[in-house]
Amino acid sequence: MPRIVGIAFNKKGRVYNFDPVDFGLQINDTVIVETEKGQQFGTVATAVVDESLNKNMELKNVIRIANKNDYKKHMKNMSDVDKAVIKCNELIEQYGLEMKI
Repeated sequence: MPRIVGIAFNKKGRVYNFDPVDFGLQINDTVIVETEKGQQFGTVATAVVDESLNKNMELKNVIRIANKNDYKKHMKNMSDVDKAVIKCNELIEQYGLEMKI
């Protein structure tokens, strides 16, 4: 029977299922997972469980438990997002564009 762990990419976001491989994951552990968008930083949101799945469903793997460098990179990316939103809003106002970020 396959094992599944739920991973969230932001605090109020949707939880996605991944294969925990052989990591002893606990809720709130931070991990690096493989997604369609590449590797992403996420947080374990549900305990690892054994579940029967649709045979056609393939889960992506947890690549590793996040380390300090992963955490620093994630925090920098989050800071960059905040700066980009501020800059975009300034440009929207400057050029009188009818759009929202």
